[in-house]
Amino acid sequence: NALFICPFVVGTPGAGSKATIAERARCAAAVFLATWTVIALTWELGWLLVRAHLPELQDSYAGYAWWVYIDAGDQRYLTAPTDLVVMEVLSVANAVVCASALRTLLWEPTKTRSRAS
Repeated sequence: NALFICPFVVGTPGAGSKATIAERARCAAAVFLATWTVIALTWELGWLLVRAHLPELQDSYAGYAWWVYIDAGDQRYLTAPTDLVVMEVLSVANAVVCASALRTLLWEPTKTRSRAS
């Protein structure tokens, strides 16, 4: 998705482009970090919070997304084995690190540039 979004944000590379390679790389990293953070903090964290209640949510709107995934063949999300829970916890921890990196990537360069002015 970064390959498709970044040209619209910083411009396409070429003779008329004002974006440097560093700016395009920063944009690609920001899009990747933002995408992963949103996915991990919605899907993985959401599952960790409701996994004990999934059997109760089979016929409710609240559990629909997880039950579609479970019915499609990934029964592990219903039984929640320890290795899956650990993987999901690590995914959420990784998302927190990504959110911190995204904050640094988006706001720290602005602070540095404003100090130099």
